[in-house]
Amino acid sequence: QVDKRDASSYEDAVVIRDIGDYEKSVQQEYEYIRKRCGTEGVDWNLSSHRLSNKNEKKYDILVIILLPSKEEIAFYFDITEPFSEYLKRAYGEEDLSL
Repeated sequence: QVDKRDASSYEDAVVIRDIGDYEKSVQQEYEYIRKRCGTEGVDWNLSSHRLSNKNEKKYDILVIILLPSKEEIAFYFDITEPFSEYLKRAYGEEDLSL
């Protein structure tokens, strides 16, 4: 079964698994965007990167601006697993409110 998630919404968020390093998880998000949209600074620029909470899950939402069209695209990543592990390692907590 192929995962059809395209990062276009909360419901279709790409799931990022914990690989033992939260920064590497963020790198996976940027790699996904590069594969879809090309080179940062040439084909697109980051407009915003924020953390969101929905249905007891944590999400990174990255909004990019395509060049030269200036079209904005939002990418949703379910970071529940790596975020939870990061909090456990950093603070000894399972969950902190956003």
